[in-house]
Amino acid sequence: MGTVDNPAVFATRVLITLGLTALVILLIVFLGLMLEVLMLAFTAILVTVAVDGLTRVVQRHTPLGRGLSLTTAFVLILLSIGGLAALIWPQAAEQIPRLAERLPLALQEILQQVPFAREVGEEIEAQLENDNDNDNGPGLFDDDILSQALGSSPPRSVRSAVFLSFCCWPCTWS
Repeated sequence: MGTVDNPAVFATRVLITLGLTALVILLIVFLGLMLEVLMLAFTAILVTVAVDGLTRVVQRHTPLGRGLSLTTAFVLILLSIGGLAALIWPQAAEQIPRLAERLPLALQEILQQVPFAREVGEEIEAQLENDNDNDNGPGLFDDDILSQALGSSPPRSVRSAVFLSFCCWPCTWS
């Protein structure tokens, strides 16, 4: 291709290029904002495929109809999840107190190694104190929510770790 002598053709090509660039940028921003919805849809598709596959196996090996096979598949899946939870929970319950003991030391190491971590840590502390003092309902870092999740009132280090995990999670920035 040679040079374009006609300014109208050049302007048209520039506008098309700018339009396509803007469209690609908008598409990337839109997909970034829709990431959680897309992940939820993807998860729903995976669960549907898994349940349908198990339903077909139950249907093939039993005289049950589609509805009862689907119910049986759900019960089998729930029993499997419950069994896994029963296997994992004792070890997790044993490790949570050790995590609460070791987390302050890990946070101190982070504060010493990362130059701006002290300012971030102070901001975390201020946010936690402001959130706990706020009586407008439960906040993101409220002791009640964390104590329900952990089974006891969490130490400040655990609350700080929860705050850091929310700050570092990619979906919170979109």
